[in-house]
Amino acid sequence: MSREIINVIGYCSHCGNTTPQTVEGTLYYQGGDKDDGLYFLARCGTCQKGLLRRTECNRMIAGLRGNEDSELIWPASGDLHNCVPDKVRKCYEEAIKIKNLAPNAFANQIRRSLEAVCKEQSVPGNSLKQCLDNLASSGVIPPVQAEMSDLLRLLGNIGSHAADEEVDPKYVTVLDEFFRAIIEYVYVAPHRITEFKESLDRAKRAT
Repeated sequence: MSREIINVIGYCSHCGNTTPQTVEGTLYYQGGDKDDGLYFLARCGTCQKGLLRRTECNRMIAGLRGNEDSELIWPASGDLHNCVPDKVRKCYEEAIKIKNLAPNAFANQIRRSLEAVCKEQSVPGNSLKQCLDNLASSGVIPPVQAEMSDLLRLLGNIGSHAADEEVDPKYVTVLDEFFRAIIEYVYVAPHRITEFKESLDRAKRAT
């Protein structure tokens, strides 16, 4: 007897498409915490690669609508921390969707994401290079991140112009890692420090 084929529609972080995905297997987990749920292995209908998704315990696989009813566990979708400003987050979300599809467009969109960071930080400058230099000189980012940001800018320039030179696909992962490192330093680390200090203050008041 052939097994029933069940499909869901969901985002694939391998190829960057929202695709029909075939459910290959399921595992119900109950540990008494936020990780409770029904986990299922799905295969992307476009690139044929595997994804691990999770849904609430009371959902039936056959009734899922993909992104709306399930969470992509692996590979990570590339979402930024919720402390990152919306304008920066939206620029990056547009970039991550084309990460594995169009290296030139991805590099250009990461450049736009850098511009969004500079604008959100109210950094002066008539060009992205000036803004990034001022971001570094004001101490918002240290020298290492400043060098990362300039490399992102240069690759973004290559991706945005119709020329013989193109962004090599092998640089895509590095571009993503460099940008996320800058985001971690500018937004996420300060947010976590603030959270930790507030937690310590609450603990002190409780004693």
